[in-house]
Amino acid sequence: MPDFLTRIKWIQCVLLTGALMLVSVFWLHWSANHALKTQLQKELPTKIHSALLNITDIGLRKHQLRHSINSDFRAQDNFFNSWFYTQVEVSLVNIAVKQSNHKYTGLNTFSMSDQSSNFPLTLEFKTQLKLNYPLIVLANFVFSVIFFTLISYLPAPLNANALKWHKKLKGYSDHLKDPALAKKTCLMTNGQKSLIDSLLHTEQLSAEQIETLINSLCYGSKNDLTNSQINTFIAVFPRLNHVDKALSFACHPDTLTLDVRHLCIYIKGLKIQLSKTPFIYYYWYAQQKRQDGEGWILNPSPSRPEKEAAKSLITLMQSLNGHAKALNDLREVGLKAKTLDQNRNKIKQEIVGCLSDEIAQAFLFETRRDPRTQRYFYRLKTPKEHIKIIT
Repeated sequence: MPDFLTRIKWIQCVLLTGALMLVSVFWLHWSANHALKTQLQKELPTKIHSALLNITDIGLRKHQLRHSINSDFRAQDNFFNSWFYTQVEVSLVNIAVKQSNHKYTGLNTFSMSDQSSNFPLTLEFKTQLKLNYPLIVLANFVFSVIFFTLISYLPAPLNANALKWHKKLKGYSDHLKDPALAKKTCLMTNGQKSLIDSLLHTEQLSAEQIETLINSLCYGSKNDLTNSQINTFIAVFPRLNHVDKALSFACHPDTLTLDVRHLCIYIKGLKIQLSKTPFIYYYWYAQQKRQDGEGWILNPSPSRPEKEAAKSLITLMQSLNGHAKALNDLREVGLKAKTLDQNRNKIKQEIVGCLSDEIAQAFLFETRRDPRTQRYFYRLKTPKEHIKIIT
């Protein structure tokens, strides 16, 4: 589509240049003839009077007048000096003893009368201008290049939709009054426009951040934004306070990646550094979810720690150089309900601290109650196909 529009613009430019050339040729021809006739009407009376001085015979007057004027004009090659004309010719074509009833309507002819003697004459002249076409074409080409270059730098007028966005953006801040921002907003998808519109109403972002977001959406991905992605951006931005990071987070798939070597997790592509012990417990829940697809782990009884359930956790602690105290408690006492509760709370605190509570919920824990023991099962909410572990 842009290539097609470019071709259309070039065709328009060529047609306009041709029209300018035709107009300029006609204007040069008309203006030169008009100026030439004006100049001749000033100079001819003196020339006519000089040519007819002391000549009384009418026939001789006509012959002498024709010879004198035509010779005089042929001798003046630079009578009408202009770069756009290669030759200017003026000739006397008719002499009438009385006022002529014949009117010349053409562009190149005119008549004038001499009433200075007993034999009033009407003289009819013909002018011929030869244009310097190569110079005219070159001048028009140079003018067209300059003209279209200047036009290309002028901003195009805003349409109704762009005017609406310009009013909204300028109302938010004078910093956003540049018409180019309104034009960029018009190029966005409906979802992207909805995001901008929502942010203008919530006033979460500064004017500079709104401008950055408009540029990111205009020059970035052309994929539309869903309502969920819009809500995610609005929810996470206050924590991240960075337009591109918040936009990337909102558009990223709902994946959870655990980097075991660096003891960090990536939620929707955003890196979150967890403390060592909470990370190990989070890793333990993620392993359970990936292994059986269910991932439910029953909390031990508050009064009776479970040593059997602690074995897999001890193995993880040892492989990741977990804290000695936490490792000793697991070996000597077993897995306690209080320990699990505390670490789940720490995990929640650290993740919610980087994201909003609303967004973090999809990557935290869900529960169900065991009807027999009245204790609770816990597992990660994230589907196992969205969990990736890098060791």
